[in-house]
Amino acid sequence: MITKTDFMAYLDAPKHLWAIKNNQIQVKALDDFLKHLFEQGYQVEEYAIKYIKEILIPEYNVKKEDVFFQMKCVDGNFEARTDLLIKNKNKWDLYEIKSSTDVKKEHKYDVTFQTLVFEKKYEIANVYVLHLNKKYMRKGPLDLKNLFTKAFLTDTVDKLKEEVRILREEAFATIQIQNHRQVKGCQKPKDCPCLHLCHSNIP
Repeated sequence: MITKTDFMAYLDAPKHLWAIKNNQIQVKALDDFLKHLFEQGYQVEEYAIKYIKEILIPEYNVKKEDVFFQMKCVDGNFEARTDLLIKNKNKWDLYEIKSSTDVKKEHKYDVTFQTLVFEKKYEIANVYVLHLNKKYMRKGPLDLKNLFTKAFLTDTVDKLKEEVRILREEAFATIQIQNHRQVKGCQKPKDCPCLHLCHSNIP
């Protein structure tokens, strides 16, 4: 099974995915800076859920049973979980929450993978990334409505679908390989989570 997290690891480097599936990731203790980043991410997610409930859902004017948070879907060998699936007339809109202030390249592949999986059971109308609004400057109480902005990625996702279909099949083939030496490693050893596999020659 290839999850969305697995797929993103494969995009970083095929050997990173192989290492994950074979328990070869070198776990490092979190320093204070990384802990702070994680805490910020959790806080952004809390605010985003509040934004969705108080601002986004009323815009759709839908019933409670037409809104799904953290929903998981499986399509054969692939599994994805999306932050929000909300009914849009007879179709569905898919939202992914990011704590960044813009849409990064990896976010586009992330939501495309999600969309392909969810399309197996749902007719997806639009795809959005909900992220922090970098133009917002707080003055006084937090203005939840202006804290976030939603990026429309439906057209981008449509263009990436075929590429992601191919890449996810390659990812699935990678986890079938027995010998890690047959899998391509990363080119950035500084950020490598499995140095002993990708760069065994580096002391």
